[in-house]
Amino acid sequence: MDNMSQKIVPCLWFDGVAREAVDFYVDAFDCAPGFEGSVAAAQRYPEQGLPETQKDHAGDEMMIEFDLAGVRFAALNAGPEFSFIPANSLMVNFGPSHDAFAREQQCGWCRDRFGVSWQIIPENLQDLLAKPGAFENLMSMTKIVIADL
Repeated sequence: MDNMSQKIVPCLWFDGVAREAVDFYVDAFDCAPGFEGSVAAAQRYPEQGLPETQKDHAGDEMMIEFDLAGVRFAALNAGPEFSFIPANSLMVNFGPSHDAFAREQQCGWCRDRFGVSWQIIPENLQDLLAKPGAFENLMSMTKIVIADL
């Protein structure tokens, strides 16, 4: 993907585990039929000129650009100053036969080991919810069972 064609790039802030997270996401998307993931580029912190608070990062990977299902992301390898919250989540739309992602919370929500929240939902969820009783059924599910909507 050409980074210039995507005007908004979500940046995920990690506490020293950006490479581990990127590798995990790329592998997960590569294993899911119809999805793909790849690492596009990586930048390192400079060896010199860092402020005192960042000197421990000298030479470490700073920013990793990666693509998941055709969307460019950036992973910032920073510190513990910020963490993820469920109010910000990544929504993955999948086809009717797709079952590669585990769900652990209501309505297809899950939180990965890095703290990022995901919503794993059918690509036609809006159409499914138009059926009588579908919303009530959805609210009782963790893994969304399309046939039950």
